[in-house]
Amino acid sequence: MKKQIVFIAVFCIFLSACSDPYQQKITPPLTPAQAEKLATKLPEADKDIFLRWAKRSATGEKYGGEGSVSVVKDAIVTQQIFEARQADAYEQEKSERSKAEKIAKEEQAKLELQRQQLVSRAEHRRKVHEHIVEAIDGKFLSYSLKPQFDHYNRPIGNYWVFVIEFKNKTNKEIIGLAGYVTIEDAFGVNLGSYPLRLETSLKDQKPQETPLIMDFNRNDKFHLAMRESQRLTIRWFFESLVFRDGTRIDDSTIERSSVPAKSKTS
Repeated sequence: MKKQIVFIAVFCIFLSACSDPYQQKITPPLTPAQAEKLATKLPEADKDIFLRWAKRSATGEKYGGEGSVSVVKDAIVTQQIFEARQADAYEQEKSERSKAEKIAKEEQAKLELQRQQLVSRAEHRRKVHEHIVEAIDGKFLSYSLKPQFDHYNRPIGNYWVFVIEFKNKTNKEIIGLAGYVTIEDAFGVNLGSYPLRLETSLKDQKPQETPLIMDFNRNDKFHLAMRESQRLTIRWFFESLVFRDGTRIDDSTIERSSVPAKSKTS
């Protein structure tokens, strides 16, 4: 009688295990038909999870440290861990992407601010130049390349002489002028921009010829091009003008404006 009771108990446990869909033994990978047959015995939520595991298992895709699967329950738990890791990875990627986009936007905003500042600076410089050309006229007369000698009258190089006629259009004496001159060949090709700094007296609204001297640099390709050119022209861009009485026209004395202005360069 005792043996019969034990046999019945063991048999019941066996039947219980066989009837529990979560304890069904499996050997991955499963065919779609095998997976569907096992899934029909599961609740809808777990059914979908198990089928997703079966599909993934068939491709061999695994996460790091993923263990072996021997029963349906193992497959479901394994898939839940896989999807949780995927969700975490997605959220991390989303966070990193959001940070990268924020940094990119901040960088773009910084570049745009720099661009606006450069535009504003260029517009203000043009405005300063316009005010200066209202006070002084300039006319390019001639240029020449002359030989340069040392104390023993030996040739040591050459220098450029550019003759410009300036005329003070104000009633105050001008004693200083600064900016840049741009030299171009006969085709209008830019051969370089060079600093202009002139300290001379311009008064009485009379034209005055002024030579601008610049050493010839035989190692400078633009100087060589200037020497070979049949005709040179000069444009100037003024940045500062100083009067005898101490007043001046420059970046610090002209009010900034947000309205772009066209340059009156010569």
